[in-house]
Amino acid sequence: DRDTSGVLLVARTASAASGLSAALAQRDASKVYWALVRGVPKQKHGIVKAALVKEGGHGPRGRDERMTTADESEEGAKFALTEYAVVATAGTEFAWVAARPITGRTHQIRVHLASLGTPIVGDFKYGGADVRGRGEIADKLHLHARQIDIARPDGGRLNVTAPLPPHMEKSW
Repeated sequence: DRDTSGVLLVARTASAASGLSAALAQRDASKVYWALVRGVPKQKHGIVKAALVKEGGHGPRGRDERMTTADESEEGAKFALTEYAVVATAGTEFAWVAARPITGRTHQIRVHLASLGTPIVGDFKYGGADVRGRGEIADKLHLHARQIDIARPDGGRLNVTAPLPPHMEKSW
C-alpha cells in the first residue's frame, strides 16, 4: 500500500529480485505490521481467516482498488490469513495491534482488521469517517511495516526493523 510506512524491500539485481520473490512465494518470510485501530478487538489475540476478492465497480489498480471479504468458493476469491495480537489499548477507543500476514494479499491487513470491527485509524477506504484521528492523532493511515525476516538469495537471513514515522510516533 502506498500510504503504509516502514520496511520496503528493494533488490539491486534481477537475480536478487528473483530470490526474494521465491522466498515470499514459499512463505519463507515473516512480516510484522503495527497498526493503530479504532476500537478494541473482542479477542486480544487471534487469526482472521477470510478470503479476499476485488470489489466490483472499482479501478483495476491503485487508489480506486478495493477488496472485500468473500466465501472462498466465490469467483476470484483468494485465501487470506492474518495473525494479530493487541499490544495495548487506550480505553475502548483505540488499540495498538501487531499483525502478521501469513498470506500476502492486496490490502489484507486493512480488510481483515476492519472485518473485526476495528478499522485502522486514517484508513478511510475501509473504515469510513469513523477512523478520523482525534486530538493529536493525525488523519493519516496508521499502518506500519515494522519488521521483516526473509531468506537472503545468497544464504542466511535478512532481518530489518523500521522506526515509526513521525505521525505514528506522536499518536503512540
